[in-house]
Amino acid sequence: MTVYRRWAVLLTATAYSLTCLGNAQNTNRLQVKANGILTYADYRYWSGHPYLRLKDTAGRFGWYPQQDGYHRLADIARCVRLDYNTSNIYRISYEPLIGKNAIAGVDKLPPLAVPTRLVQNELWIPIDAVAKTMGYTVSFSQKQQLLELTSPASPEPGTLEYDCQQFIIKAGAP
Repeated sequence: MTVYRRWAVLLTATAYSLTCLGNAQNTNRLQVKANGILTYADYRYWSGHPYLRLKDTAGRFGWYPQQDGYHRLADIARCVRLDYNTSNIYRISYEPLIGKNAIAGVDKLPPLAVPTRLVQNELWIPIDAVAKTMGYTVSFSQKQQLLELTSPASPEPGTLEYDCQQFIIKAGAP
């Protein structure tokens, strides 16, 4: 092995280990209070925002996400679609007469200010940014490790908040 090749192997190994260390985040327990009901969830903290696994949002909030890993899309509560390549977010509406999962319309919303994270094939979403998009009031205390989400009391029909709440209410979530 030549000296050049040894250095190349060493630099590659060092870069890989630094990348792994840069992505390593501790997973902590978070108290989540959704509309007054207290549960617990695993979360990570990046760039000043709490992140939850997409799959954990189903049990915690009744959002029942569907993920398309090939196209890198995630539908949340049948009203919001995340494109986790670009952090774009869309309002989606379903047409019940066409089929169970037939999308009738897609409207682009302002992109998330905080990117989603894909760690070991699990999608982590910035829960505060996504919930605010859906009309929730969000407060987060890192010191107390408490995230409080409050859904809008009576959103106006035709708004994104109304669409999201209608599906969540039908699903029986708090």
